[in-house]
Amino acid sequence: MPKINKIFLIDITPEQFVAACDHDELQELKLELDKKLNRTQTVAEAMSIVKKQFKTLEQ
Repeated sequence: MPKINKIFLIDITPEQFVAACDHDELQELKLELDKKLNRTQTVAEAMSIVKKQFKTLEQ
């Protein structure tokens, strides 16, 4: 079977990449970015976020 080899150059902006991601992929991307930037949430920060979200649900 013959093979066809071609090189394609695709220009994708970060916005296009993020827009094409589903929810799970965005969560994975966030984890990788946090690792790369050495940003980790403290337990207090995480609890604060959860409490804010819970308060929004109560309203």
